Amino acid sequence: MRRYISIVVLLVILIGTTTRADFSTKATVTVTPLKQVEISSFSVTPKVITQNQIVDFAIEVENTGNVGDVIEPEIEIYAGATIVAKIDLMPMALAAGSNATLVKSYLVALPPGSYSAVAKVYYDNRSSYVSAIATLRVETEGEKEEGGREAFIRETPHLRFAFLPVLIEGKPGDTSTVAFEVENPSSEEVSDLKLSIEGLPQEWVTLEPREISLRGGESIDVTLSIRVPLSALPGDHKAVLVLKNANEEASAFFMFRIKPYPPRFEKPAVLREVYLNEREDTARVRVKVENSGVRVERLEIVEDISKEIASNVAEIRFKSPVTVIEADPIIAWRLSEIDPYEAYTLEYEVTRIAERYSPYIYWPLRQINLFYKTIRGIDMLQFSGALAAYAVPGEEAEVRLRIINPSIEALNLTFKIVAPPGWKVNPGEITRLLLPGYVQELVFRVTPPRDASPGSYTLIATVTSEDDEVSQPLTLILQEKPRKINPRKFLVPALSFAAMILLVYAAMLKYRKREVYRRDVVEAVGRIKKSIEEK
Repeated sequence: MRRYISIVVLLVILIGTTTRADFSTKATVTVTPLKQVEISSFSVTPKVITQNQIVDFAIEVENTGNVGDVIEPEIEIYAGATIVAKIDLMPMALAAGSNATLVKSYLVALPPGSYSAVAKVYYDNRSSYVSAIATLRVETEGEKEEGGREAFIRETPHLRFAFLPVLIEGKPGDTSTVAFEVENPSSEEVSDLKLSIEGLPQEWVTLEPREISLRGGESIDVTLSIRVPLSALPGDHKAVLVLKNANEEASAFFMFRIKPYPPRFEKPAVLREVYLNEREDTARVRVKVENSGVRVERLEIVEDISKEIASNVAEIRFKSPVTVIEADPIIAWRLSEIDPYEAYTLEYEVTRIAERYSPYIYWPLRQINLFYKTIRGIDMLQFSGALAAYAVPGEEAEVRLRIINPSIEALNLTFKIVAPPGWKVNPGEITRLLLPGYVQELVFRVTPPRDASPGSYTLIATVTSEDDEVSQPLTLILQEKPRKINPRKFLVPALSFAAMILLVYAAMLKYRKREVYRRDVVEAVGRIKKSIEEK
C-alpha cells in the first residue's frame, strides 16, 4: 500500500512542477592584455668614423601586443665588456599594432677603437625590454674647430663677411646652394678680386662670380653651388672661400657635411644649414626634411638647442609652427600625413651669435620619430572586458564596459551604446575624464522591444573625444520570453487522477478480499464433503 502511495505522490510532484530558464546569466568577453615590443632593426651610420664626427643611430620598433604602451629607448656603447657611453632617447607612446623608426644623432668623442652599440627598448613600466646590437669603429682623431670668430674668418679693412654659412649639410646625389655676402666697409674701392673655393673637389663646385670689384660701402652676393655625386662618401669637408688680389686676402670657412643617405633612403633625410648674419648679429637655422619612399602618418623632429646658441626660447624667432617641449630650449616639429619624398623646410632665427662657432657645427639632432600609424590617446583605449546580460523581449538587461587608458594623456570621453532600431538604451550617453593609466567601468541598461525576435544582436559601444571616435562591437543574445505556468491548472487534474488511482486500488483490494473469502469457503466445503464420503 505504501509503495503505491509513494508512486502517486511522486507523479503528482512531477506533473505539478515546472522549471524555468534563468536568463540572468551574464556572458563575459575578456581580452587578455598582452604587452609585447620588438626591435625590427638597429643600425649605426656610418659604421666607421673619425673622432668628433656625428653618427646616426636608427631603431625600428614595433608593438606586437594588443595594448598600447609607453616605450623608453636608450643606447649603450661598450668597449669590450665596459660601458663607455649611454645615450637616452625620448620616451613615447606606441599604439598596439603600430611601428615607429627612431633616429638619434650623436657626436662621437671616443678614442680610436672598435665598439659595440646596444639598443634597449624598455616597456611595460620598465619591467621588460628588448635589445639589438650594432658595431662602430672610431679611427684616427679628426680635427675639431674650437675657436671663435677669428678662427673661422680672416678679414681686411676693405673686405668683410656680412652674411656667411658655418654649417651646410647635404647628401649624395643632391645639389646644395650656399650663399655669402661680402661687403667693403671702407670708403675706398677694392678691385681685381679673385674668388676661389678650397677644401672641396673642384668638379663639385660652381662659384659665381669668380671676379669682383667693390666700391666703398658696396656689397655683393656670392653663390656657391655644390653638386655631390652619388659615389661621395659621408664625412666632413672644411670648405674655404678665398677672396684675394695682389694687396690683400680675406677668407671664411664653413663645414660641408655629407650625410650618409642612400639615393632612395630608407629613413627621412634631415639636413641642417646654419648661417650667421654679422650685420644684424643673428643666426639663421634651416632644418630641411625630406621623407623616405614610404607614406607616414606622423613625423616628429626634436631639436635640442645648445645653451651656447640660445639660453631660452625667448631668444628665438620661429618661422615654422613648433612645439616647445622645454624652454631650455628643446623644441619639436610635428608633421602629419606625409607623402613619399615630400619635403619641408623648418626655419628659425636666434637673436644673437654665439661666441664660439663650433656648437653650430657639432650639433647633433636630438631625435627623429617616424610613425607609420597615427598615435592618438583615443586610439590606445583598450576594451579589456565587456559584460552583457542575456536579454528577453520587453525586459531590461545590463551592458557593462570596462575601458583602460594606457596613454600618457588625460582624455575627456563620451561613451554611448548604439542598439538596433526600437531598442531603448539608458543612459543615452556618459561623459567621463579618463586619466592616464586609469580604468573606467560603465553600466548601460538596454531594453529590447516586446515583439523582438529571438536571436543574436550586435550592439556598438562608441567612444568619442574632441576630434576622433573609436568603437567596439558587442554581441547580445535575445532569448524567448519564458511562459508563465499556473500550478493550480495542473493541481486539480493531478489530484483527480490520484483519487481515481486510489479508488481503483480500493476496488481491487475489495475484489481481492472477496476472492480470498470465496476461495476459503470453497476449500471448507470441499473438506467437509471429503470427510463425509470417508465415513
